[in-house]
Amino acid sequence: MERMCATTPRVSKAVFSWLGAGYPADDTDSGHGGSYVKRTQVCLFCLTLLACADEGDDTTQLVENASTPPLSFESNTRLEVVPIDAASCKGEAMRPQAGFEVYQDANSFKAAYLTARPDASSVPAVDFGRYVVVGAFLGLQASCSVDVAIVSATNKEDSVEVDVKIGRPEGCTGVAATSFPFAFARLNRIDKPYVSIEQTENKPCP
Repeated sequence: MERMCATTPRVSKAVFSWLGAGYPADDTDSGHGGSYVKRTQVCLFCLTLLACADEGDDTTQLVENASTPPLSFESNTRLEVVPIDAASCKGEAMRPQAGFEVYQDANSFKAAYLTARPDASSVPAVDFGRYVVVGAFLGLQASCSVDVAIVSATNKEDSVEVDVKIGRPEGCTGVAATSFPFAFARLNRIDKPYVSIEQTENKPCP
């Protein structure tokens, strides 16, 4: 297609000559059969114009397609998980119950964060226009050996599955202590319910 468009000026001169625009005749346009050759060149010129116009449309379509962003967060896409805070031995927390929560705005997150860390002087900043915060809580534990982490999140067809890993030592005899393990993480905001998928793993004794 590029070679055809590059020859357009040459063919257009033949058309001007055919229309009587004073273009000097050459060997191709003179002599026996000149009219047939000129008509052929006119046809070629018209076809070339149509081909170049079509090529331009194709180029425009390609540019438009390139500027259109792909669909965000397709099904089975792993989302970005950014840990915000976590603790496995926090004895002064004010949340004794276990659970999993999603915070859609700064006020709800601030209340939950200060419940987990009542001595905090500030709350981590989050752009809630683009993200949400999820919190995982293990409730009251009898030692500081149990911990929790938000490790991954996957966008499913009807929900966002958040993988929560609980590390629990087994068969250990340790010093008794009161703790309220928790973890907060930032995830991409999607208009779907967020559900936790918990997995407990045994870990070595401290």
